[in-house]
Amino acid sequence: MGLKNRLLFFLAKLTKKHTNAPKDHFLLVSTTGLGDSIWATPAIRALRAHYPKGYIAILTSQTGKEIFETNPHLDEIFLIEHLWKVLFQLRKRTIHTVIIFHTSQRIILPFCRYIKAHRVIGSPGMYKGLDHLLDHILPDTQSHEIIRRLHLVHAVGAIPPEKPQLEIHITKKDSAPISHYPLENALCIHPGAQNKFKCWPLESFALVAKKMQANLRCSILLVGSPMEKNQLLTLKNLIGSGDCITDCSIRSYAALLKKVRLFLTNDTGPMHLAAAVHTQTIALFGPTNPLRCGPLHAPHVHVLATQPTCTPCLRKKCNEPFCLMQISPDTVYTLASTLWTQ
Repeated sequence: MGLKNRLLFFLAKLTKKHTNAPKDHFLLVSTTGLGDSIWATPAIRALRAHYPKGYIAILTSQTGKEIFETNPHLDEIFLIEHLWKVLFQLRKRTIHTVIIFHTSQRIILPFCRYIKAHRVIGSPGMYKGLDHLLDHILPDTQSHEIIRRLHLVHAVGAIPPEKPQLEIHITKKDSAPISHYPLENALCIHPGAQNKFKCWPLESFALVAKKMQANLRCSILLVGSPMEKNQLLTLKNLIGSGDCITDCSIRSYAALLKKVRLFLTNDTGPMHLAAAVHTQTIALFGPTNPLRCGPLHAPHVHVLATQPTCTPCLRKKCNEPFCLMQISPDTVYTLASTLWTQ
């Protein structure tokens, strides 16, 4: 732990709370990945609906900034990468309530104390032994992650919608970098994932793509991060064609997904982008529970899931996607061709 972080832990115990902070001044915290960030958007909308004239800011990562930067329900975005600077900025905002949606950085709870927030709300068991720094702990109902975030804002009066929808507000500027790709008749494939146990075999993706090309005359787009470039090139060679895209920002990726005809993906953050822009999607799930982390109220996202094949499940230690191997290319092709021709 660095000197600045040790100082924050110490100061957190000494810092007094704001006594005159307006009750409609909020800081939301979502400092992890793409899926974790976009899951917060229904809760943000609900909070703004209940406090239309309130101050709502969010502390997030660079990834989260791409999700939130044009969100009309937020007043300010602060980046965790500039945390020391942000401390003094947020002290001046007189934050009444911090709502922690998701974070993996231990320093965040002491940070919330140091900005003098009147209270900090969160879920139990998510803060690496620092739950005692929360003022209000909501019980874990084992519900979907979107619903968990809605429960957190409900604690300050916001009414959860009956069917929450994910949001990303893309612009014409976001569409410009992908405008030259053949999108309208495209099958877009995202073959990567953060963990190997979430990756359907490349050979299976290739079989589906080749059959779709042969029978439905679609173009193929293969999309991933720069670190997944070799994976995309391998898949392209297996298919025999396709455009590989590895330099796409999150916002341009969302713009791309909005225009393609069908998206085939593992359990990844881009699956939730597709849900937000209402693209027909096939999502492949292995040991991850789609009832907690899958699409919610998104009839255009079709989940193909298997049960864990190993007891106990190895998860991140698993180097072969045994679960996903139970999903056959024929099953995926049958669903893909049906959606394509609807």
